[in-house]
Amino acid sequence: MKIPASPHKQHGVILFIALIALVVIMIAAVALIRSTDTAQVIAGNLAIKRDMTHESELAVKDALTSFSSGVFVTEDARLYTNSGSNYYATALSSNPQGIPYVLLQASTSGEAAAYATGMTYRYVIDRMCPQEGPPRDCQTDQGSHGGSFTNDVDVSANSGKGLGVRDLGVYYRVSVRVTDTRGAQSYFQTTFTSLGSP
Repeated sequence: MKIPASPHKQHGVILFIALIALVVIMIAAVALIRSTDTAQVIAGNLAIKRDMTHESELAVKDALTSFSSGVFVTEDARLYTNSGSNYYATALSSNPQGIPYVLLQASTSGEAAAYATGMTYRYVIDRMCPQEGPPRDCQTDQGSHGGSFTNDVDVSANSGKGLGVRDLGVYYRVSVRVTDTRGAQSYFQTTFTSLGSP
């Protein structure tokens, strides 16, 4: 018959193991909380990026409106720079990423408040031509073109002849800078062509 061990001979091994298990659980809980915080930050940043993209689309819409019914609706208005309206009749010098230096400057000239978000945006439009005035050697929908700036095929003719003269459309570049409420900035860019006019 065995005699049970007396209580004074136990050394508290179970208590030591329990403490180690508690430390491991606490470390796991802290790691879980930190990963949750990181996920929330990432989700928040993605939401801000989405909002900035939306605001840039509104800026491009404003720029296109100035061509369809605004200050640049006439051909003569597009021939010369109007920096007050953020328009340049020549291709602007840009950084290696293609963003015009004039947009990278800290100037808030021409900035507009975005719709109910606290963000602001500024856009610049530059005509893809090497010089002001009537378009020569501009980037067009047929590539770089010089001389008479005409094409000998009239794509609108459907009589079967297909011959004629039409103006080539010049490319315009719209570059947008969106600034959020924290001062973070995003840049967006698109191009469009204006057929039959400079």
